[in-house]
Amino acid sequence: MNCTQAQERFADLLDARRTGPDHAAVRAHLASCPACQREYATLARTLDALDALPAAPPRPALRRNFYAMLEEEKNSAASVRVAEARERRAHRLSLLGWFLSPVAACALIAVGFYAGTRQIPPPASAPSAETVALRNEIRDLRGQMGKVQQ
Repeated sequence: MNCTQAQERFADLLDARRTGPDHAAVRAHLASCPACQREYATLARTLDALDALPAAPPRPALRRNFYAMLEEEKNSAASVRVAEARERRAHRLSLLGWFLSPVAACALIAVGFYAGTRQIPPPASAPSAETVALRNEIRDLRGQMGKVQQ
């Protein structure tokens, strides 16, 4: 283990709540490296000094803020119950929708089929003058072809 790896694990080594498989490797490196020993000792003294500082007394508004948050939490719990009831109603409606959707689709298909078979066909529109002229020309050409073949 090198110095950088050992120094990355100093915080875990100083925290008594944490244990790790590499603590033995860090301790072995500390036993053999004077630079890391100095770094570790400085970090330990800093943490001891921070632990020795007196705790700041709570502000007077802390109790007021706590009770305000408690009331807010009570109100949110009541709103959760309302939301759960709304969700149950929505779930029942969705189950009803699962049943009614196919029925409604079949009914629409049946109505569409009935309307399609009963619909009066649109009146045939009169052919345009251009179409009549083309038909006459085709008829004349067929007649001329018949004469040529005879």
